[in-house]
Amino acid sequence: MNSVPLVDALSFLNKRDEDDSLRRIFIFDSIQTDARFLLHTLVLSRSNAEEQPVVWLSCSPTGTERNIKLASKRMGRSDKHFNVIHLAAGISKIILENEHNVEEMMEDYIKTLLRKVRQDEMRPAIILIDDISILAGLIGNDRAYALLQCLLSPAFQSSKIVCRGSLDWDQSVLLKSNNKGYWLDGLNNEYDTSNEYTWERGLVELADVVIDVLPLESGFSREAHGRIVITESMSQNREVINYCCNDHGVRAIQMRHGGK
Repeated sequence: MNSVPLVDALSFLNKRDEDDSLRRIFIFDSIQTDARFLLHTLVLSRSNAEEQPVVWLSCSPTGTERNIKLASKRMGRSDKHFNVIHLAAGISKIILENEHNVEEMMEDYIKTLLRKVRQDEMRPAIILIDDISILAGLIGNDRAYALLQCLLSPAFQSSKIVCRGSLDWDQSVLLKSNNKGYWLDGLNNEYDTSNEYTWERGLVELADVVIDVLPLESGFSREAHGRIVITESMSQNREVINYCCNDHGVRAIQMRHGGK
């Protein structure tokens, strides 16, 4: 089956950068389908030609500056204007070194972080949060949501915000119980109706583009490792792409493109 580089298959990236209607991009994955490769793809597509500034807010213990820059370099992005801030290390240090005033130190750390990202010399074209679910586990849901709201505010209106999060619970329920063949995406109403609530679910209301990275119903295969569902919130256009990761990058096979 014919395939193309994933960056060429993401049609919404071909729209003009000045189009503010696509400023907020939310990516949801699960433990079965890690979507960090999509973050690297978005960085590559937006800044490969002009090396525009990028700020990567890493919330994972394994998402060190060295690992992230090495992965991006393999995909064709240089280190120029590429800033990685390892939040997991900074937050862990506060928790371990401050026994009594953790809350106050955490607030100061987040305020310092926002000021640093807004510095004139950075002026990031794209800010990535990797990922909001892990960050919520470190600093709490309310504080993680407040940080996200600050990044979505007019103070950062010149930057595209890409936020990765997890919908493990939603996806596992859907894949087990849904017999109609629907895939979970930001505009899909096929949610489980139990009382258990996944707070990340509400983040889709803030997004201009929702990207769900899902496992294949048929299971892992040699030709395709998973499925990407892209939904533009305003137009409700939906695109379905199978993807395959290999040593040469990520390849895409477009399955369906159109409305609901």
